[in-house]
Amino acid sequence: MKNFVEKAMKDDVSSMLEKRASLEAEVRALDQQIAEMKEVQRGAQINEVRGLISRYGLAMKEVFPSAQTGKRKPAADKG
Repeated sequence: MKNFVEKAMKDDVSSMLEKRASLEAEVRALDQQIAEMKEVQRGAQINEVRGLISRYGLAMKEVFPSAQTGKRKPAADKG
């Protein structure tokens, strides 16, 4: 009887350890997916900001056609 109980307990512990290892592997895979999604989201946000800056630049050129370069003229050239 004692041997039966010990074997059953060992089997349960082995099963639990296997399940734990499996769950840890799933967690690592999910963490990797989350990291990849964050990187994709960050890239998308950067691209969105670049697009906004580009549209702002185009709008400024329409409003101020003479300001093509965005650089100021030196003070000596103004007068």
